[in-house]
Amino acid sequence: MVDLAEDLFEGTNWNDIPDAPPAVPSGEHHVKITKCEQVKSKVKGTPGYALDFLVQTGEFAGRNIHQNLWVTDKTRWAVKQMFGKRGLDLITADGRINFKGAEGWEGIVKLTTKIEEGNDFPDYRVRPLSVLK
Repeated sequence: MVDLAEDLFEGTNWNDIPDAPPAVPSGEHHVKITKCEQVKSKVKGTPGYALDFLVQTGEFAGRNIHQNLWVTDKTRWAVKQMFGKRGLDLITADGRINFKGAEGWEGIVKLTTKIEEGNDFPDYRVRPLSVLK
C-alpha cells in the first residue's frame, strides 16, 4: 500500500515541522470575516454557517479563527445574535440571513478560547461587539 502523505511530501523530515502556533487568546480582537458559507454537519446533517475570521491587528495579526454556528431549535438565539442587529446586522427586512454579506465585515469581537486537555485544537466562540467597516 502506498502512503499518500509520503508520496506527496517525499523528502520531508516531519521532525523538522514546527508545532501548531499557540491559540489566539480570549479577549477583544480586531477581525475581518474572510469567508461565510452555509454548511451541514457530516454526522447529523445539521445546517449551519461556517465563518472564518482573520485577526487584523496586534500580536496575533494574520492568524485565522474558525467558528461553526449550528442552527438548531436550541441555538437559533445565538445565530440571531451573530447575524442580527447586535452583531453583523445581516438579517433582511423579510427575516432572512444575508450570509454572503458577511464577507468583508470588519470589527471588534469578543473571543472566548477553550482548549480541552489532550487536544491541541482550540474551540473558538466569537461574539461581535462593534462594527469598524
